[in-house]
Amino acid sequence: MKRYLLWPMFALAAIALALIPIAAPAAEELPFSAHYESSFTGEFEGPYAVHTGTGTGTHLGDFSVVAYVHIQGNGKKATGWITLTAANGDLLDVVCDQTWDEGTSSYVGPYTIVGGTGRFEGAGGSGTIAVLVVAGLPVTLDGTISF
Repeated sequence: MKRYLLWPMFALAAIALALIPIAAPAAEELPFSAHYESSFTGEFEGPYAVHTGTGTGTHLGDFSVVAYVHIQGNGKKATGWITLTAANGDLLDVVCDQTWDEGTSSYVGPYTIVGGTGRFEGAGGSGTIAVLVVAGLPVTLDGTISF
């Protein structure tokens, strides 16, 4: 008689196990580097100056860029949102927060990858961004990406 009572318990346990979601494997962190040159378009979106340019990056190849930059604190701090568009149209979105480095005439600080589209949907990562304040406004991002 006890054998018959165990079957429903096993069936319920099997159903419960089948309903447990299987976690997707964590995306591997890969080295990421991008370099581009940009110029101020003369346009503003609120407090953000709009910059555009082109460059090359790992996992992106050749790309175009639109950056929205807000300079604050008498020029001592810059925050921004950067969208890198790969040749196939996939987007990679980056936010950054930099401080002025008098010694190198550049804005330097951390960046965070906050997603994108196509193969970069759900992307993450972080690193350091440096914007040298000279003609061409060369920008370098070095860090990691996972997607």
